[in-house]
Amino acid sequence: MGRIMNRLSKDLNAVDSNIPVAFSSFLVFLFFLICNIVVIVYCTSIWILFPIIAFLLGITLLKNYYMKPSKELVRLEGITKSPIISCFS
Repeated sequence: MGRIMNRLSKDLNAVDSNIPVAFSSFLVFLFFLICNIVVIVYCTSIWILFPIIAFLLGITLLKNYYMKPSKELVRLEGITKSPIISCFS
């Protein structure tokens, strides 16, 4: 039992140490993205924001459209791989 708890605590420590690094990388990339959009708008015109907004809206709609079937497929795969269900079928 001690080995399992020790391994679990090592795993949690690894996750706890990786989360701040990943979050700081996310913030840096977000800052770069916002700065790039500001520079592009400043160098071209304000009209460039409309295609960017349309693109982001389209990506969001596609993500929402495909996430529901993806979750359903994962659920069905879990059901079919279940040992109790496989014994009956």
